[in-house]
Amino acid sequence: MSKEVSSNKAKEVSNKREIPEIFEGVKYLDPTLEPAFQELFNDKATLTDFLNTILHLEEGGKIDNLEFKFENKILFKIPERRSTTLDIFAHTEDNRFLDIKMQRAGHPFFIDRVFYYSAFLAIKGKQQYAKSADFKNLREEEQLKRRYELPETISIWICNFHPRENCTEYRDEWAIYSKSDVEKSDFKAAPLPVTDKIKYILLDLPNFVKYCNKTDSREMRWLYLLANAGGKEDLPDMEDEILNQAIGRISVDNASESLLKTQEHSMIAQDEIICRLAEGKLQGIEEGRAEAKRSAIIKALNRGKLTLEEIAEDNDTSVEEVLKIKAENNPS
Repeated sequence: MSKEVSSNKAKEVSNKREIPEIFEGVKYLDPTLEPAFQELFNDKATLTDFLNTILHLEEGGKIDNLEFKFENKILFKIPERRSTTLDIFAHTEDNRFLDIKMQRAGHPFFIDRVFYYSAFLAIKGKQQYAKSADFKNLREEEQLKRRYELPETISIWICNFHPRENCTEYRDEWAIYSKSDVEKSDFKAAPLPVTDKIKYILLDLPNFVKYCNKTDSREMRWLYLLANAGGKEDLPDMEDEILNQAIGRISVDNASESLLKTQEHSMIAQDEIICRLAEGKLQGIEEGRAEAKRSAIIKALNRGKLTLEEIAEDNDTSVEEVLKIKAENNPS
């Protein structure tokens, strides 16, 4: 064998990635975990198609241009300093502001959290709208007239659990209604929301798998992908370039080393939480949840990359509780 051929063989071996053992037999990265979720939607055409599909937008009213980013933290003063996380924050040229969140597990105040995050989204949308060229080009008196005007804000929650008990639908939409209108309604004509500017869309992946799990429509194809990509079976050919490219981005074979590494860490952390919650069934669910939360807080403190406020926000607790756990873990 010549030296040149031998050298090329050596390069091939050195450039070949080593797939972590945790992905053995796995075709795609699980998009219900944050790293793969972000990789799946890290493309403007993909995110636009997903939103047009999930929002049921018709021709002539579809999103044709949007900007988006993955935000780890956004900070507000209301009046005290508070932070929250918008997983994917997007806004369109016709002033729709959207937050898309992937939620793996529920908790006792999940519905409160939906409204809480929507409030932050509305504030951020208002701030962005006030800075937009459309608003700044208005005459001063028109700007004053519109000082309380809110842009359209839509929260989309993709849930790997049942967001509401005893619900068999895989899709639900929430809005704000007048109690008087609802009471007067004869159910032949549904009452209209008080405003069409605030909307919540809840997607229940377990119900989709249980009752549908089909690919008959474009919405079903997207939900099929989100619900099934984390398994060991091949996904079917979606017969669509955008969907197939999205699937390709979370293929284990195509994933970068950094993506595999962050996905692996997410899987290990999730497994630990699941194990601790399972232990909680023997000693009481709430005790198990408390221990899982305590473990997550200690790990975050030891990493030293987040502020106390950020750790508290990530774990749905107070700064005082974080400080207490910190003192107990490092009594010196």
